[in-house]
This record gives sequence, structure tokens and C-alpha cells, in this order.
Amino acid sequence: MSGAAPGPERSVGARLPRGKGLPRTAMPPSGLGARRTRKGLAVTALGSSSCPPYPVRVVLEPGAGTGGAGRVRVDLDDAHPGRAGTADRVATTHVVALPEGAPADGHLQVLLVLGELEEHVAVH
Repeated sequence: MSGAAPGPERSVGARLPRGKGLPRTAMPPSGLGARRTRKGLAVTALGSSSCPPYPVRVVLEPGAGTGGAGRVRVDLDDAHPGRAGTADRVATTHVVALPEGAPADGHLQVLLVLGELEEHVAVH
């Protein structure tokens, strides 16, 4: 095993330096946020710095959004399952490619899922 964190096949970026690429608005209580970038979708999650949450699945859910619009679902998981992590909470951002069929610009509904936490985000 290489020790590299698992990730979606279409990931176009790795972990950004802490504090870089964070959503422009305050983080919600869930600690999950997203914003568009030129390369796709920047997904930010608060978690342990030694075992940060990592996107493992990015899919388009047709008709699952408000008003029957499509929604992008991003599932996050612990980058190192079973390994004890530090008790700190730092922001880690990953950039993932939008799934095929998702609008490249304009309004986008996103559902971020980390365990039992869910956050609905509207990005532009």
C-alpha cells in the first residue's frame, strides 16, 4: 500500500495549503463548504490535520436538486481509516472535476456528505 489517500478517479487536484481556497462565506456548523474554480469544484472540510476528510465519490444526481434540477453529490471520507487522528480541526480543500452532465458555469446545487453530516450548498 502506498499510503496515498484514496480519491475519486476524476480528481484534478490534491490538498491545497491550509487556509487557501476556502469558501468566501463563513463555514456552516457542519464544517463543509464548496465553491467553483476554473478546474472544477473546490470542496472544503474541517477535520483532523493528520487524517483530513477526502472526496471519495463525485456524481451527478439528475432531478435530485430543488425544482427538479440536477445536483452534484460529493461523498467525503477519512483519508486514513482506522488510524488515530489528531484532535485539531483544520480546513482542507480538494479540487475535483465536475461529473459529466453538470453545468460548467452558472448555478449549481451541491450536496456534501461526510458520515452523517450533510450540507446543501448553492455555488455559482
